[in-house]
Amino acid sequence: MKYIDSFMLGKKYNGDKVLILIEWKYTESYPPKSLLFSDSGKNRFEVYQELLENPDCPIKTADSSDLFYEPYYQLMRQTLLGWTMTENNEYGAVDWLHLHIIPEENKELRERITSKNLEGKTLEESWKLQLKSPEKYIVISPDQFLQPITGLPDTKSLIDYLTNRYWK
Repeated sequence: MKYIDSFMLGKKYNGDKVLILIEWKYTESYPPKSLLFSDSGKNRFEVYQELLENPDCPIKTADSSDLFYEPYYQLMRQTLLGWTMTENNEYGAVDWLHLHIIPEENKELRERITSKNLEGKTLEESWKLQLKSPEKYIVISPDQFLQPITGLPDTKSLIDYLTNRYWK
């Protein structure tokens, strides 16, 4: 099972380590289909129940069955991953941040709410409403994400590759 595309370890000004989970999307879109039950009939809520019902869980769980629609199901798993990794002090990280890199042009993903009971006008807004600390979830376009490194000589080949493959 895929959990996250990549992650980095960063440091805050005070020296605390931060786990940065990164999920890249380009053209993905999802139908409004519940994933509460797997193809074999297993109730997926039972897998995550202990985490979702933990008082320290970063996700508000008024009705967690609403989270079992893509992309919310994936966002839920990734949020729980970042939280549990920092709870267990993995890599020495004491905090986490979740970046969702989606092109501005992918309005099918950015502007569609696939879970009928979730509020919000966009994916970003609706997911942030599910979080106790919404500032930990950031939606950003690939070009905005990579902009700070575009002028560095050791990243030019990467930027050229991504530009030719995805943005031209």
